[in-house]
Amino acid sequence: SGLTFNKTSNVVTVGGLSNAGAQVVNRTAATTTYSVTATDYYIGCNTNGGAFTVTLPATSGLEGRILWFKDEKGEAGTNTLTLSCSNAETLDGQTTRVIDTNYGSLTMVSDGSNWFII
Repeated sequence: SGLTFNKTSNVVTVGGLSNAGAQVVNRTAATTTYSVTATDYYIGCNTNGGAFTVTLPATSGLEGRILWFKDEKGEAGTNTLTLSCSNAETLDGQTTRVIDTNYGSLTMVSDGSNWFII
């Protein structure tokens, strides 16, 4: 909700999240087909219930946007997690990318036209 800054401790708080000595990011849990939203950064995926697809947002206007995906339950070797691009965009030249390794992860950045693994 609100933004506060404590001058004494140099702590910034935004919507209940604070930078008090550590980096705090927005974590989203995904257990089924999911479309990434504007507030997502880290998407913790649980494929325990079966394989599913996460759709990436269109990259237009998102230059520099970073997304991070992680198989948090260690089931991607059996139940894959597919990352799918929007429109005709690509992720390192492909329209989809699969995380199929237990506890696998993938971090990407947008150049405003496509996604790139970092």
